Amino acid sequence: MRLVFDRIELADGHRARIDGSPGGEYAIDRFVVGVAPSIVAAHLLDRSAHSHAWSWSIAADSTVAQRLRSVSMVLRVVDVRGPVRMFRHGYQSWSPCDVAVFGAARDPSLADGSLELVRGVHQADQRVVTDRDELRSEWVTLLVDDAGVPTLVGFDGGDRHDGTFRLRNGAEGPELWCEAFLGDALLAAGDQRHLHDLLIAGGAPAE
Repeated sequence: MRLVFDRIELADGHRARIDGSPGGEYAIDRFVVGVAPSIVAAHLLDRSAHSHAWSWSIAADSTVAQRLRSVSMVLRVVDVRGPVRMFRHGYQSWSPCDVAVFGAARDPSLADGSLELVRGVHQADQRVVTDRDELRSEWVTLLVDDAGVPTLVGFDGGDRHDGTFRLRNGAEGPELWCEAFLGDALLAAGDQRHLHDLLIAGGAPAE
């Protein structure tokens, strides 16, 4: 199993394609997203692991304020052997954690009679997911298939915005959305937000 960068996408569907590894500036609707390899977060990762770290930021149009719900780096999950399992990390200390099988398990927001207030306590985004197969993890996640080599993906902090990982169906197979969730924050004209670094590491087979 491998993760391949595909695009950067806003909550409203506006997007910019990534050709290979991300790097540079991407104009998306009324925003500009900048991405660069991270030198700050590199020390957090084990040198024995195959790892990457990316810094990114988003800036609003220079002429008018803009609301921003979320921005995501979207990675395709390719070369999968068998079902993909996802470690679902809880949003708060009291939120449950578990391992879920993509395509079989369901997001808690889809439970009969789920309440928005309760959903907001246990997830950054209180809305019901739109993809029936979608699985979410907050802050950090691990993905693994039948090859038994896990991949860790996480944000290096949580004070600038919430960080949600969404495993979803895409046009060419499963996708992992690495979402900086700002909850409709108002960005002043020309305002720039530095987002938390995205960390990706693949280790040895799980024991």
